[in-house]
Amino acid sequence: MKVSEILKTKKTFSFEVFPPKEKDGVPKLQKELDQLFQMKPDFISCTYGAMGTNVGESKEICKYIVDHKVNCVTHFTCIGKTAAELKAIFAEYVAMGLENGLAMRGDFQKDPVTGDIKSSTGGEFEHANQLISFLHKEFPQVCFAAAGYPERHLLASSLESDINYLKAKQDAGAELIMCQTCHDIPAYEKWVAQCRKAGIKLPIVIGIMPILSRRNAIDMTIPGAVPVELSRIVGQYSPPPPPPKSASEETLKQYDDLVKKYAGEFEKYGMEYTINEVKNYLKTDLQGVHFYALNKAEKVIKIVNDGNLIALCK
Repeated sequence: MKVSEILKTKKTFSFEVFPPKEKDGVPKLQKELDQLFQMKPDFISCTYGAMGTNVGESKEICKYIVDHKVNCVTHFTCIGKTAAELKAIFAEYVAMGLENGLAMRGDFQKDPVTGDIKSSTGGEFEHANQLISFLHKEFPQVCFAAAGYPERHLLASSLESDINYLKAKQDAGAELIMCQTCHDIPAYEKWVAQCRKAGIKLPIVIGIMPILSRRNAIDMTIPGAVPVELSRIVGQYSPPPPPPKSASEETLKQYDDLVKKYAGEFEKYGMEYTINEVKNYLKTDLQGVHFYALNKAEKVIKIVNDGNLIALCK
């Protein structure tokens, strides 16, 4: 079923997974998906490498989701591909029964010689709206989502410019907006107001990054804002610097135990923070909540259950 059709009747609750890099990763992820299926999500999305490097794994995961009668959204980028190549690749997803896609330009790649970030896709399309327009015409039966950036895209010259690009994606045929994580809820609300003023009427699904570790809290949030409360958790439950390698075995073991203790406390309070964040988001103008499952289904499911979040979305 098209996600846009579901959004006409209710707020959606969904998860995102990514194709693992490990050789035995796909079977492990399938077990993770089996757990997520039990939550009866409205859809599950699967990421897709900017250069299509994991396209095989992506297809395998998407097929597994579709075969289990769960709506699937594949991420799809245009880096380094001609229109003909993009059409052929996406046709394979459609053939397996997929009805939804998140169409994005993708991240520019590094020059293999200089190491500099390239300024072109190296393909036939340079912007997401061009890709959306093309796919929408070639696959009119598919619902295409556009990516939204409440704190603006990293390469955008301004928030206003980024919103103009988002409007172009809507005009190209996008049927909903799937947002990047934004922990700054007031900034999200301001962005939504500006989007509506600019004529963007699409339903908005917010991405939620569960706070399970320091990396989730910092590395995967920057360059976005880190709210005071989240910053407090990071500061209070991050271990001190490690002792020198020359320290005694007992000292090193004590430090390892301390790291585990802090990690457990960080996770506990990070989960509580995530639950409160979702509840606060549900008071704003949004039409869906999309959890980045991080291929850690058990912990994410605990957050969802402890906060009774699926029921709150109805």
